Amino acid sequence: MEFASLATGMDVIRPAFTGPGAWDRLREFAAVSRYRTLKEAAEALGTHHTALITRVGRLRREIGHPLLTRATTASPMKLTKIGEAVVAAIHAAGPRNQLDADA
Repeated sequence: MEFASLATGMDVIRPAFTGPGAWDRLREFAAVSRYRTLKEAAEALGTHHTALITRVGRLRREIGHPLLTRATTASPMKLTKIGEAVVAAIHAAGPRNQLDADA
C-alpha cells in the first residue's frame, strides 16, 4: 500500500490496536522518535534496548510499513513518511501533556 493511499488521522494508527497496551506502544513510539538512536531512547525511557526494538518492530508489523530509518555513525535515526504520520496521529489523538507524561 502506498503512503498516499493511507487514510489520514486515526486511520493510520488503527491497525496498531491489536490488544492490550496499544496506546502504551503508540505513546512509547512517539517518545522514541525524539532520540538519535533506539539505544539512546531505551536508556532515556528506562527500558532494555532489545525490548524496545521488539516493541517498535511489532508496531511496524501492525502498521505494515517501516516507521524509522536506522541510525548510522554519520546520521541519527529518522522517521519515515509513514512514521511521521503515525506520530502526528498519536499527538492529535490525545492531550500532548498526557503523551509526554507517559514517555
